[in-house]
Amino acid sequence: MKTLGIITYPRTGSNWLGDILYGNNSLYMAELFCRDYLEFFRKISDLLVVSNIEDDIIKTFNQIYDRNNFWINREIHNNLSIFYRNKKIYSMDLLDAFKRQAYKLNKNFIFKFFFEHETTDIPLEKIIDSCDIIIVNYRKNLVHSYISLKKAIIDDQWSNTLDNNFKLLDTQVIWNKIEFLQYKYNIVSNLEKTINILNRKNKDYIKICYEDLHSLNLLDKKQYIQKILPNFILKDTETFLKQTFDPDAHIKSISNLDDYLNDIKLIDYEYNL
Repeated sequence: MKTLGIITYPRTGSNWLGDILYGNNSLYMAELFCRDYLEFFRKISDLLVVSNIEDDIIKTFNQIYDRNNFWINREIHNNLSIFYRNKKIYSMDLLDAFKRQAYKLNKNFIFKFFFEHETTDIPLEKIIDSCDIIIVNYRKNLVHSYISLKKAIIDDQWSNTLDNNFKLLDTQVIWNKIEFLQYKYNIVSNLEKTINILNRKNKDYIKICYEDLHSLNLLDKKQYIQKILPNFILKDTETFLKQTFDPDAHIKSISNLDDYLNDIKLIDYEYNL
C-alpha cells in the first residue's frame, strides 16, 4: 500500500485528480489539512469502524453527522471546524492516523496539501517525508487559477466532481493587476520551494500540469494516469475523465474586461515547472 500526496494550490484540478483515484483500492481525504472540513466529514465515515482516533472526537462526529445527507449544515460545519482545531487534530498526527487505518483496510491513502496549509506544526518538508509518491499539481496559466479562485470564494463553491448541489453561476469578479502579481509571486515561490525540497532529498515526484492533462482525449488521459500511477485503480466511470478545458472561460467572468485586456499584454502570467 502507498501514500500519495498531492501538493498544490486551489483551482488546479486537484479534487478531480483525487476523485478519479478515490474508491476501489484507495481512500482520498481531500481536506485533511484544510480549514474547510466538508470533504473531511464526508470521507471520514469509511474509517469510523476501525479508527483509533480519540473516542470523544468520533462520538461527537457521530452525534451530529447526518450519514444520509451528502453535505452538512453550515452552522454544524463551523462548530465542527472549531471543535477539531481545539482538539489539535489539525496536525501531522491526523495524517499518520488515517494512513494506518487505510493500510488496515488494505487501501492506498491519498491526501491533498495546499501551500497555505503549511504551519510550524505541519511543515512542507514533513509532508513530503510522509509520502511514498508525490504529485506536484499546478496550472500553467496563473490567471485561470486566480480568476477561478476569486469566483469560488464569492460563490462558496469549491468542487463540482462529487457535489450534486454544485451549480454553475455567472458570477463576475474584478480583475486587479497588483493583486494578481502578488498571487503569482506566492504560487511560484511555493512551487519552487517544493521542488527544491524534493531535489535536496533526492525524492522522485510527478509533475501534473492542468492544461496539459485536460488537453488529452479521454483514452490518452486514462492511459497517462494509469502509466504514472500504476498502483492505483481509476474509478470505474468515464464521467470523471470527460472533464474538458476551455482556455477562454475566465474571460466571461471578468467584469472590468478592458482593464484586464490592457494589463495582460504587459505581464508574464504563465509559469511552467
